[in-house]
Amino acid sequence: MFNYTESLINLYQNIVRSYVKKTQVAVDCTLGRGNDALFLNTIFDKVYAFEIQEQAIQDFKEKNSKVIVFHESHEKIWMIEEEIDFIIYNLGYLPKGDKSITTNAETTLISVKNAMKKLCKWGIIIIIIYPGHEEGKREQVELLKYLKNVDKSIWGVMHHEMVNREKSPSLLLIEKYN
Repeated sequence: MFNYTESLINLYQNIVRSYVKKTQVAVDCTLGRGNDALFLNTIFDKVYAFEIQEQAIQDFKEKNSKVIVFHESHEKIWMIEEEIDFIIYNLGYLPKGDKSITTNAETTLISVKNAMKKLCKWGIIIIIIYPGHEEGKREQVELLKYLKNVDKSIWGVMHHEMVNREKSPSLLLIEKYN
């Protein structure tokens, strides 16, 4: 099929491999099925993850015991004491899970603000947003509204979005310069 536009997951993984300068600490703010945490575990010295659903945590722990998982909402990213080199959010609901349990605009915005405070110089945050459902639309609107006004001497913000497909996910990238 397509090369570049086929998968936001492939795109973010290529960004990590190509542009993340330090590979000491990474955070998966939305563990879900654990695929992002498993990928990060192949690159970073230490990986943390956040998840609110107990079953998702238990399923993941059967696959991997090296990732440090918090049974907490991602807005508590401040619990991590180290500076963070890379952070991923894969918003929405647990794949093949209860679609009534989703990330939401309020906690996601709090989490991103907290994450930006923990990010090291040259660190990157990637947020994959799914505006195909109501809460995903709200998350995208609120995140873009906030990120349009961050200090451009410190933060570079880019939004990758498919323009010829309705309700397709998009990728926000936040890079810290200073």
